[in-house]
Amino acid sequence: MNEQIYGYISSIVTGLVTNGIQGIFDYITKENLQDRITNVIETAQEIYEKEYQCSNSSLFIWQKNIEFYTQWLMEGFLPRKDVFPPVQYGEKADSIVTPEEVDFIYRHMDRLVKNDPELRSLHASIVCDDIYRMLEGKEKSERNQDYYGYVKSYGSVLFLHKAEDKRAITLKDTYVRPDYDIAPRSSMRLWESRPDIEKLLAEFPADRKNRVMVMEGDAGVGKSSLISYLAFGNEKAMQESGNGIFDGCAMFCVRLRNLTMSKKFIEAPVKELLGELGFETYEAFAEKAGKSVLFLDGFDELCMIDGMTDFAEQILSEIIRGFSESHIIITTRPKFIDVLKLKEEGIGTGIAYVLLKHFNARKREEWIEKYRKVCDREEFPRLDRILGIEDDSSDGICDTPLALYMLAAGKITDEAWDNPWVLYHQIFSVELSNTEYNKLFSRDSYTHMISRYKDVLYRVGAEIAYKMYATGNKKLYVTQDDIGEIICGLQLESKQTGQIVRRCYALCNYWKNDGKRGVAEFYHNNIRDFFLCEKIFYELETIYQSFDEECMRDEQKRSTVIEAFICAFSRLFADSDVSDKVSEFIYYRSLYKMLSNEEEEFIRQELKYQFLGYFFEKMFFHGAVHDYRYDGKRSLLQYSGCRICQF
Repeated sequence: MNEQIYGYISSIVTGLVTNGIQGIFDYITKENLQDRITNVIETAQEIYEKEYQCSNSSLFIWQKNIEFYTQWLMEGFLPRKDVFPPVQYGEKADSIVTPEEVDFIYRHMDRLVKNDPELRSLHASIVCDDIYRMLEGKEKSERNQDYYGYVKSYGSVLFLHKAEDKRAITLKDTYVRPDYDIAPRSSMRLWESRPDIEKLLAEFPADRKNRVMVMEGDAGVGKSSLISYLAFGNEKAMQESGNGIFDGCAMFCVRLRNLTMSKKFIEAPVKELLGELGFETYEAFAEKAGKSVLFLDGFDELCMIDGMTDFAEQILSEIIRGFSESHIIITTRPKFIDVLKLKEEGIGTGIAYVLLKHFNARKREEWIEKYRKVCDREEFPRLDRILGIEDDSSDGICDTPLALYMLAAGKITDEAWDNPWVLYHQIFSVELSNTEYNKLFSRDSYTHMISRYKDVLYRVGAEIAYKMYATGNKKLYVTQDDIGEIICGLQLESKQTGQIVRRCYALCNYWKNDGKRGVAEFYHNNIRDFFLCEKIFYELETIYQSFDEECMRDEQKRSTVIEAFICAFSRLFADSDVSDKVSEFIYYRSLYKMLSNEEEEFIRQELKYQFLGYFFEKMFFHGAVHDYRYDGKRSLLQYSGCRICQF
């Protein structure tokens, strides 16, 4: 590359970057950056001219084209609709480059960018640099460290894009504000024209009736991301006007997961929170904070502290009384905080109860369009596929920022697109309890600590679905008493585990927010039907555990086991017809297990002993009958024929 072209690049870089930028990995100097960009353009030129045999006479001879690619690289080489450079020929004006040639250049530049960590993350580095300058000298402060952490996280690279083969994408690139509902139990007034969530929260410190807000939302709906968005906006407003977004009120944040290892939290919650905020006494905090708004993020994460599940509302009421001059906003996953019980603690204030909603089609499209502007071109087909998902299928699956991100970034496997059971299983069995999205905020502990109980919580979801089915699908909710019965029936190993599960059964699933009755309802019927499918397989495993090789040799024992088998099998399906959606999940689960050679244990048992032949012989020839609660006596012959068709 000649000196003149190198000069073009140097002048462009200097115009955009005076000295350097704070990169994701290191500080990038102006000189270092222009060398990297020059290397990419020069290498791409050599590869292109060799491939198309146009040495030193290609479109790279034009200053406008060099400026075009330099500017593009400075932006992080983000996708754009028009990838053609301004001058689309070399020395010969009649020799126009083809789309294939332009795509050839793009692909090789893209590869070269991804091979260079600093260029790969250049776009994110520019975002990071803005935040770095905004926080210069502040983030080392011993006070309100979590607040500065939330500001930084808004410009941090998203967890699935930290890999070397991914373009660096930040939360700032993709953030979409959620919609919300006001719960019936809320003391907050209702508006004729409801403000957006940012305005609602920004005006909350002026609310004289309510000093506490419980902001509830499902896993992955964007509670922590909302706080990052607000913290970034607040800090930016402080820089510009000195006033912030809360009308002069200081913003303080505590990420409550940081306190989950503190054994003293239950005994002295106010003192522990003050310590996390960097203050020794409340008086010192009050003097510094003045009128303030305090965000307590992730109250559900405290469930792992021994005793917390028994006294959550009492401890929270102590915190509310302790921070008596602050407006307090508490985020939590559903069903963890009992708002009625909290009011009974005598906290001396009303409680605003806000429910963050899943994305509707409009919000989903907004998120996808933002993501499309910064992702790799290879991800475009997945985005189009997400947009093509029918609303009924997407409810509870493709309607939260986390689920959308995992689908778009390829975290959800390709087979899940064609197999609904795999998709639901990956979301509810794996991602909502194990996802490392918290890498945005922490280098040490990434997932919700409830993940150690994810298997029993998953089983509870299946039992809740069956509890609803057992009413003939006439009662599509369960009460706390129902939850208690389910947990007792599981015979968990320890009392503490039972207490945790009773409080936290809803943390790894999606639930409707019912502020009036305080009951549990699945967010969508598809989720209920998925978990009923899981219950059926749990029960089939249990039924087959009673059968062994001895039954094949002893006719009397076999007859006894068959009768027990018929009773258990019929009881499983006794209460109502199983919906087509449940049958669909059963089919897709069986198909997946077969194709992946992961046969269920009960199927191995059946293949080994061929027990079903004896089962049906007994049922068909001896007229086995079972009592049903909802329509009296019904022939098991008729009933099982229906089941066979569904299986």
